[in-house]
Amino acid sequence: MNKNIKNSFGALMVAGLTLLAGCVFPQAPPPKVTPPIHAILTTKGVQIVAKNGDWIMEYMKPVQPPFFHSGDLWHTWGIDQNRDAYRTAPFARCVFDVDVHVDGLEQPLHGKMCFFAGYDNIQIEPSAKRVWTVAVPSEFVEVARTGNMAIVYQPAHVEEDNSDVATWILWLSSVPF
Repeated sequence: MNKNIKNSFGALMVAGLTLLAGCVFPQAPPPKVTPPIHAILTTKGVQIVAKNGDWIMEYMKPVQPPFFHSGDLWHTWGIDQNRDAYRTAPFARCVFDVDVHVDGLEQPLHGKMCFFAGYDNIQIEPSAKRVWTVAVPSEFVEVARTGNMAIVYQPAHVEEDNSDVATWILWLSSVPF
């Protein structure tokens, strides 16, 4: 047999076996990503404003952020120690620069915010799939006001691996970062 025919036949066999393996062992479809309907700020006296002017979060007024992270959810272990996470890929593509206005503060706090969409096939708390519930507790405002970085997030429990993930993260400080 000619060497070229042998190589062609071998390549055809590999392609055929690959196709057959795909038919015999079907691949699971990629998980469907469904973002919550909207975000809602539940802290009175706080307003979060996207620096690009795309959106404003005000107390109990629903808003749909123009984009969100649809990749892996961010597990909450170590989240408080990772002060530069907003700079890392893939989160850098979905982080908003925001100003956080707080009643009683002369200047807004500087912030970065990222929203995460959950996968339909992950058993996560139902409320975390319906709405991003954003709260900015006063103790975190106090930490940020003194020039330190505060990291606030909404945890949601994932039943499959008994872990917690963040549905949104807000980094804030009185010092630009």
